Amino acid sequence: MADERNVRPRFGPEVVRAEARDAVVGPVSPLIRLLEQAVGTGKVVKDPLGQVYTGFASYADLANSQCAFVPMNSNRAINRDVVRQRVQENIEAFERSGRYMEFGQINLLVVSSDPSHDFLVMDGQHRCETMHELIARFPTREVWFQFRAKVVTSEPSAFDELQHFQRSYPTDPRSFFRSRAEARVATAVLQRLKEMHPNIFKGMLLSDRHGLRTGDPNRPYLNDNLVFWLLQDAGLLM
Repeated sequence: MADERNVRPRFGPEVVRAEARDAVVGPVSPLIRLLEQAVGTGKVVKDPLGQVYTGFASYADLANSQCAFVPMNSNRAINRDVVRQRVQENIEAFERSGRYMEFGQINLLVVSSDPSHDFLVMDGQHRCETMHELIARFPTREVWFQFRAKVVTSEPSAFDELQHFQRSYPTDPRSFFRSRAEARVATAVLQRLKEMHPNIFKGMLLSDRHGLRTGDPNRPYLNDNLVFWLLQDAGLLM
């Protein structure tokens, strides 16, 4: 006689983890299923914990579906002038080369318990708006973009992720060089100046400044970026 006991089928550890997560946070976002399907096609990969997905997507396919790209409440407001400029730059690039400019990586969050199709945009909201307008004006042109989507359990967790993402070393255009050779020379000069004149240098603020450039010390003091600017402006790295 066949064994008619109600035996639960055995699953791998990944399925067990997913079930445990669902039991805690409730309904699973439909975006997770969408991302899992994309993993199956080879266009998307995910990390071993199943929290982070990265890959490529067609903006038109997503825009024509139920998916929406929603700027996070704590993120900066959309600047329409920035969007208009980027749209125009991409139109001109397409006229020259038959393709749009690269949009870089869009950083997204997915709240696992949210039943909507909303991707929360952590970084890249202006680029999303640019792609949206390009698709609206030229629906037959392909717009591909790279993305990173992390699954979190709640909106407070999403806010924590945004805070963590923004807590980074502030960039300054004066610290960028045209080649690695220039960067090596400038770094060596800076190190030598610090060894010879340590008292004229002031420390740089390395904590999050919410998009603001690192401030310069009052004269006669220097910091790294002032030295880099002087070397580049004087043409000493050519």
